[in-house]
Amino acid sequence: MNVRRHRAVELALTLYVSRLDSDHECMVRSLREAIENRLNTDQTYALEVIDVSTKPESAREHIVYATPTLVKISPAPERRIVGDLNNCREILEEWMLVEEQ
Repeated sequence: MNVRRHRAVELALTLYVSRLDSDHECMVRSLREAIENRLNTDQTYALEVIDVSTKPESAREHIVYATPTLVKISPAPERRIVGDLNNCREILEEWMLVEEQ
């Protein structure tokens, strides 16, 4: 996991998808690129991708009703985006600006 050294804060995200296909793989690449462009070089992150078609218990446990769902686990507070992630850069900016205040 990546840690902000100056604040000791992790950025941990989980992306829930149904049936990991080429569209979802493209979404994951775009999301990783957006995260890496936003973070400083001394910051790290973890992005876990869970296919709910193969792990439905994970969706139930984490109360995921629709896919795709992106969950920011840490830093707190937990935040969720459900549905279209085409604007993932803007989402990350908003989440990270809120945490820096």
